[in-house]
Amino acid sequence: MGEQVSPVDGPDVQLSIDSKVQFFAYQKLRDAVLSNKAKAGSVVVLDARTGEVLALANYPSYLPAKRRNLSGEQLRNRALTDTFEPGSTMKPITTGM
Repeated sequence: MGEQVSPVDGPDVQLSIDSKVQFFAYQKLRDAVLSNKAKAGSVVVLDARTGEVLALANYPSYLPAKRRNLSGEQLRNRALTDTFEPGSTMKPITTGM
């Protein structure tokens, strides 16, 4: 076996999610998915200056305590696992950098 190394304290981790932004993002996402009769949707809100994640939401959502009968597809975090090209909506940001 290898040499055992004692743990060293690292820097603190601080959550950057803003509860008000998270709540608003989820509500607007839910409303948009339902009004457009979409299968699902996701939203990520970032602070452009710091890169902090202010909100991350998926719809439909589920209660973690009641996920027994859900499939892997229903449980995935779409905002993190699905790939989607934003296309023309990102051109101004890319050009401005």
